[in-house]
Amino acid sequence: MMLDYDGTNFHGWQVQNQERTVQGVIEKALAKIYQKEITVTGCGRTDAGVHARNYVAHIDLPGRPEFDLKYKLNRMLGDDIAINKVAAVSDDFHARFSATYRQYRYSINGQKMALGRQYSWYCPDLVSLDKTAIEKAIGILEQAESFRPFCKTGSDVKSMVCDVHHAQWIYDEEEDKQAFVIRANRFLRGMVRLIVGSLVLIGRRKLTVGQLQEALQSQNSLPMSYSVPAQGLTLEHVAYPDK
Repeated sequence: MMLDYDGTNFHGWQVQNQERTVQGVIEKALAKIYQKEITVTGCGRTDAGVHARNYVAHIDLPGRPEFDLKYKLNRMLGDDIAINKVAAVSDDFHARFSATYRQYRYSINGQKMALGRQYSWYCPDLVSLDKTAIEKAIGILEQAESFRPFCKTGSDVKSMVCDVHHAQWIYDEEEDKQAFVIRANRFLRGMVRLIVGSLVLIGRRKLTVGQLQEALQSQNSLPMSYSVPAQGLTLEHVAYPDK
């Protein structure tokens, strides 16, 4: 299935005790429909407050539904989840492990917003960021192989290696908006928000491109780090072979 969700009132994707999560809400709806527990496997975890567009998940059902499952789920789920598509897939398809890459977008506004503020981060000094330094830093990120400096503490992953296919800082000067887009085969816990925070620090001249390069080469912590707020981040695309 493919779905969109507004992560504002969710404690991330993955089921957690006593917390409202996207996976948990969908599994509760499926349990009511089928009168049994059904596990929803997602294409990846998103943190609390992070949004997703065309998120991919798979479920193993006892048989092909004799009713419109998409319609029934959408009737049962709240306004912050929308099921876009439900379709049969091959037995060897896995929402997470079959994916070839994922793409995230982090949206930033230079002007304070009353409407839509839950989908972007307000950065009042956006226009004064050093664009040249940011572009140099992105070039270094695209060449890096391991990203330990951009993994939240407490992560239990065994490998910090990520294949970054593409990274870009996008400017919309007329609207005073900017965005960072990054595409990779995998992401570490908190990686995108820490990368954006570091680029902003570089743009503010509080961190240098050389310090970023040294941290990636040594795999040691940066002398200064900053994780930007969750609401600006959206998982916007997940790719699979031949798609």
